[in-house]
Amino acid sequence: MNAVSSTTCSPPARTWPCWQRVREFASLLAGRRGENPGAWMTNVDADNLPALHGFVHGLRMDLPAVVAGLTLPYSNGPIEGANTKVKFLKR
Repeated sequence: MNAVSSTTCSPPARTWPCWQRVREFASLLAGRRGENPGAWMTNVDADNLPALHGFVHGLRMDLPAVVAGLTLPYSNGPIEGANTKVKFLKR
């Protein structure tokens, strides 16, 4: 999270709550601490942040996949890279 704070500036006061929630979620991603994202989602719901309410709704729709993506060490990145390369070569 230090890399994020050192490369960004402080947001305007009216966007501070949204900015803070986004940073908290980035911390969950970077630290692979997704065992229980429910606390973060509850905090977003309690805030008046319509910009994030849709995002949280999407997370809740597929919560098991979100938890797995935030906790398991597996990644489909190499496969996606191979797919992108094949698509590029076909063009």
